Amino acid sequence: MAIVDQQAASAVRPFAVLCPKDALAELRCRLQAPRWQAIHVLRKAFGTL
Repeated sequence: MAIVDQQAASAVRPFAVLCPKDALAELRCRLQAPRWQAIHVLRKAFGTL
C-alpha cells in the first residue's frame, strides 16, 4: 500500500449521528452541571483547602 493510500485510509471523514432532540438537551444539561462538590462541602469534610 502506498503512503498516500495509507493516509487516505486513516483520514478523518465527516459523519452524521441521528438522535432525538430531547436526548441532546438532556446531555447538554448533564455536561453543564457541576462535576465537583461545592468548596464549602469539601472544607467541612476535609478541613481547610
